[in-house]
Amino acid sequence: MTTLANQNKYKSTQISTASSVKIIVLLYDGAINFLEQGKIKIKERDFKLKGVYLSKASRIVAELNSALDEKVDKKLVENLQSLYEFVNYQILQANLKNEIVFIDNAINILKTIKESWDKVIELQFTDKQIIAEKRDSTKMITLTV
Repeated sequence: MTTLANQNKYKSTQISTASSVKIIVLLYDGAINFLEQGKIKIKERDFKLKGVYLSKASRIVAELNSALDEKVDKKLVENLQSLYEFVNYQILQANLKNEIVFIDNAINILKTIKESWDKVIELQFTDKQIIAEKRDSTKMITLTV
């Protein structure tokens, strides 16, 4: 199996076993990666591939936007929708004007939002760890009684 095939298989496994929060983080990673690739293609003046990468990033942002659930927190959803609209506007401007500054704006926003999701994962992990420790300490107490 080729290295690329191995990477694709790993990503596929990673996605199919991931929590919904982890999938969101993977989507942010993907969008940021495609934006970085778009920057490279602008510098290389490869405008065809630039368009491909920026379109992929834009589709991911649109997917993140469509996945928002107003039932959770309407104000938060409205704020995220505004940010996603702005990010997609920046991607559009980068695509039209071939200026990296627009991509940098989009990347900065996505990285900031992604950091919040990373903290959610960290808190979930910490909570699971605390629950496991409590469960283990209860077992230890049960064994000593």
